[in-house]
Amino acid sequence: MYTTTSPGNVRGSNYLASTSPMLSHEKLTSSPWKGKVKDGVNWSLGWWDVFQLAERTETPPVWSSSSTVFTPHATQPLVIGRLFPSSQQFLMPSPSLIASSPTSYERPSLISLAPNDQWLYAYFPGRDGDGVGCLWRRGNQVDAWNIREWWGFARGAGVVAATWAGAHREWIPSSTGSAFRLPTVGPSTPVTDPTLVLVTQNHQISICYIRSYIPSLKVLACSLLQPSTMMDSEPSHIPDLHNGPGGSKVCIAAAIGLTYNDPTILVAMRSQLVPSPPSNPPYSAMDLSLSLEIPQQLPASQESLAIEWETWGELSTIELCEVHLDFDGLHLGLSTNPLPPILNSAHRLTNLTFIAAPSPSIFSSTPPSPPPEQGSPKRVKVEHADIQEQEERGSLYLAASYLDFGDFSTLPKSELALYELSRNTTLPNSSHPSWSHQHLGSHSFAPNILAFLCPLPPSPDGAGLLAGLFRPSGTVPKEKLCRKEAPVGDLVLLKFPDLSVDQTWEGSPILCPLDQLGNYLPHNAILSSNYALICTASSSERPLSIHPFPRPSPPGDFLAPSRPPTSHLTTALLSAIHSRTTPSDVIYHLSLPTTPLRLVEETLYEALTSFDSGDNGLPGMWIHELLGVAVETYRTRSQAVKDSSEKEDLNARWQIAHDACSVVACNSAFDDCREGDGYDLEAVWQLIGLCRWSVDFVEKLMKACILVEDSPLIDLLKSDDSEDLFGSTPPSPVSGHPQRPPPLIPAALLHLIHPYTLHNLQKLLSHVKRFRAFLNSLSASGENAHIARNLLLDMFACAGVDVTILEDVLSETAEFPIFSDTEQLRRALVSCQPLPTLGTPLQKLIHRIVISDAIDRPKLFIKPTELIDSLASLSMANQPTKEKDTDVVSKEDLLHGLGLNCLRCKGRCQIGTTLKVGGRVSEKWLGWERIWKVGCICGGLWSNV
Repeated sequence: MYTTTSPGNVRGSNYLASTSPMLSHEKLTSSPWKGKVKDGVNWSLGWWDVFQLAERTETPPVWSSSSTVFTPHATQPLVIGRLFPSSQQFLMPSPSLIASSPTSYERPSLISLAPNDQWLYAYFPGRDGDGVGCLWRRGNQVDAWNIREWWGFARGAGVVAATWAGAHREWIPSSTGSAFRLPTVGPSTPVTDPTLVLVTQNHQISICYIRSYIPSLKVLACSLLQPSTMMDSEPSHIPDLHNGPGGSKVCIAAAIGLTYNDPTILVAMRSQLVPSPPSNPPYSAMDLSLSLEIPQQLPASQESLAIEWETWGELSTIELCEVHLDFDGLHLGLSTNPLPPILNSAHRLTNLTFIAAPSPSIFSSTPPSPPPEQGSPKRVKVEHADIQEQEERGSLYLAASYLDFGDFSTLPKSELALYELSRNTTLPNSSHPSWSHQHLGSHSFAPNILAFLCPLPPSPDGAGLLAGLFRPSGTVPKEKLCRKEAPVGDLVLLKFPDLSVDQTWEGSPILCPLDQLGNYLPHNAILSSNYALICTASSSERPLSIHPFPRPSPPGDFLAPSRPPTSHLTTALLSAIHSRTTPSDVIYHLSLPTTPLRLVEETLYEALTSFDSGDNGLPGMWIHELLGVAVETYRTRSQAVKDSSEKEDLNARWQIAHDACSVVACNSAFDDCREGDGYDLEAVWQLIGLCRWSVDFVEKLMKACILVEDSPLIDLLKSDDSEDLFGSTPPSPVSGHPQRPPPLIPAALLHLIHPYTLHNLQKLLSHVKRFRAFLNSLSASGENAHIARNLLLDMFACAGVDVTILEDVLSETAEFPIFSDTEQLRRALVSCQPLPTLGTPLQKLIHRIVISDAIDRPKLFIKPTELIDSLASLSMANQPTKEKDTDVVSKEDLLHGLGLNCLRCKGRCQIGTTLKVGGRVSEKWLGWERIWKVGCICGGLWSNV
């Protein structure tokens, strides 16, 4: 279940029902109430409520770039995938070892997703036995995951941390609208995919990879406590160093750090001492050979236990290790080199996180100037190169948070420490390691409790952290009890290096249902793929909560302080489209009923303007992606509104955007199936289906033109020059008279206004005209060709539009454009409907089309099926093919019970069921279908559920 929260306007809406039972907790000190409440509700926390933070028993959720949230099952060794923001969920397939004995394994303690969204890893600890790690690979659908490999981990060597090497480079939008990619992070992996990095409890690092052209999984492992090296052609020999004097040393928490423009992997570990395993065989009650005499002197192992027990527990240091993954062109090699540890607090560790920040110079278009030449020119050049390389590497920080419970009589004190790790410029040796750490500062959050930390996305302002703080107590006034939620904490942004709260960003409250005050405390959090939302999780039995990301305080944006407050959504949208990730978290904001429709249009307009300013000589290259965003946004909003007129308007908007995407897809199909001046005859029936859809689409467009031409609306369009340009309310003083409501122009006419949609429509008509001429010129010697040609000719004969004449009219319009206002054209495109300010040129175009011979009104408005409607039982007009029963890609009829579902437009598709012509399948058509195996024509992803 998703519980959505936002400050001031969103009131906990449930979006995804969980299959896990909701367990009740009555141990906290929230004050129950019955009947009338006079003074409100008081609640407070105890140390036992936050002790789970120090135990780190909850698995953080994972948010993929395809907008899927992966969480562990409440009680079983399963991983659940939840498609945000819908109510759909699915279970990941289990390895055969777990499926055959599910009670022998616990729920997953770690879930890690590759940045390219193609690989998922989870570790399942064993119950009194070995654990199992499983690696999945995603198919073409977001819910189609297949097990690639699974392997076991010995008891005491379970996985505590995981990350992925060779990550893809992130896209960052600039203030001018253009985008650039960040440098690479960590080591490059040119011959492996995936490359999984694991840290285990026995202080070992494992590189699990699948090499190109080698199907099996390979593992390189080295110790993190001593220098070691391993090649992929050598057997593994790692000494057991975790058992020694004082007990057994076990890693309980770890973090893996990757740096920009640096191949080094840094590992930070927190350990604890536990009793060493007994050397004697276990005691058996059935063993009758035991001596009854009591020994006078205890064995040496038991004497050592009396000395060791005081040292057991969490150690007060953070151990560091430098790891290198090398490739010599033939073999992979792994090497480790321990670094001096960090001596810090002896309190209980709750969070250990690396934060990587790129060099500030990459955000500037001006390269850094070299230093003034002094001394030898060669030496100056080398020193400058070293300085520039160090700047390009960026920075790496380590954040560690602690809880001091004292004597367990009051709430613990929360503290956060920050360290910077930097590479030494001198040659490394025993006294000067290659990396050094520096304590930048610490910050106490008393009386609040620091619950979780999340690194912020890269920005010119440097690194930062998102922190979740619990309030020690609170009161809900009586006047606010009508609300279903109350704040129990805050989401704040912390500045580096003093770790103080950044006041330039607005905080976001952590809300909790009133009936669970004090019982619901999120212990983990994860940022959405585009950093627009925050997902928090408390325990496995409780729902996930979705919070908005804190917004910059007006008028600032971290990219451009002069931009309006809405630009934080625009920035996230630009980043999603450039990165080719699903913008569902941004669309979630835009689709909320509390978000004004004008704000939606303004956000899309800002994005389109930014794309046009950085198109690099390719105008309109991003319009198709924005139309897909408009489809999902307006469609989702239409499902939430209750007003019938508003619902009709929103439905028309998303349908127009979807039709524009369909026109682009049809054009690409005709292009791919062309053979010289003709088309592939093996795809003749598929192309006839596209022609049928194209004719129906053009007929709807011509009906809208005739209705506008023959209605009084055209008089308003002719006189719109005297109206205010932006249609503002209240009326602009320039207009000089009260503004009347804007005329309702059919949304379908957008295809005739914007150059992008007009060009695609004209191209589609040209393809249809050429295809008809091609079939008409063939000698129909075979029965199949004869049927295809006659069917196509009959379809055009019954159509109410002459495609040839209409194509000529639109070609003249495209050659001599009559719409010159670029800003208004952009606003019309993102709003998916014509604007009243474009009324005069639109009226001229409509009049030119209507007076031409392109339209046959009787055939356009009266279909043959409507002429044989003498009896209701014989009516054929009431039985058209429903839009939902049509393939959204090929425009063919769907077979019931089969097909994929689009998560964006909810259309269905049956890719792979292509009709054969003469026992053969068109290779050109199959090649075109393969384009849509990954996503729908609107840009949405496929699912099987």
